Amino acid sequence: MTKEQIIDLITKHEQYKRFCKKLCKGNNSNIYKDMYQEFILAVCECDEDKLINLYNSKQLEFFCLGIIFRQNSYRKKPAIFNPSASPLYEMSKYSVELGTVNINDSYNINIDINATKVLDYVSKDKTIKVEDWLLLVESLDRSLIDISKESGIPYITLKVKRKRLKDKIRNNVNI
Repeated sequence: MTKEQIIDLITKHEQYKRFCKKLCKGNNSNIYKDMYQEFILAVCECDEDKLINLYNSKQLEFFCLGIIFRQNSYRKKPAIFNPSASPLYEMSKYSVELGTVNINDSYNINIDINATKVLDYVSKDKTIKVEDWLLLVESLDRSLIDISKESGIPYITLKVKRKRLKDKIRNNVNI
């Protein structure tokens, strides 16, 4: 598949637009349309080989949702914390950081194998909501209290959703 075909596939997939709309649900304006356009622009700026590798390894969907989720977090931060007023500046900085990952001597291939098993399961199981998966991924780096404050979702709701998803993955994936 070429970069153009992958971008065409992404733009035809309505889930990304719905996710932008859900993240911007508190707004009366159509700010989600701007976020969606910025997401498409960020994908278009990605390296062709990177997009093809993500597509072939079935990680493109998670990569795209991660871009949208980060755009939303930059949108919610006060302007004083952003080095630039443009979220596109942040996205280009993020894509550069992704390209500079170094693998050192303590690399453990089992982590990649297990992560691939989990990602395969999550992508095939249609009962798992994208929002719940992103909550689980985001809670690896941040506390649920911070996520609760930022999203407006009650802490207990986030905690229960995360636990249910973890238990479901543990029960269905052999690691």
